[in-house]
Amino acid sequence: MSKETISFLKENFRTTQTGVYNIYYAFIEHGIKYLKNSGKLSFIIPNNFLTIKSAADLTFYNILRPIC
Repeated sequence: MSKETISFLKENFRTTQTGVYNIYYAFIEHGIKYLKNSGKLSFIIPNNFLTIKSAADLTFYNILRPIC
């Protein structure tokens, strides 16, 4: 990734501010941010998403997001 892209991701997405990350973290965070409370969102993601350390911020973000 270019330095500009990395800077943009770190400045605009909580899930890409620290450590090693994949660009799909920002993609998922962005989708969740604009999802309506009654909305549904689906992604095909790597199967290790829930267990890899670098995805901890994203899984934490998803768990704490208020669900109505």
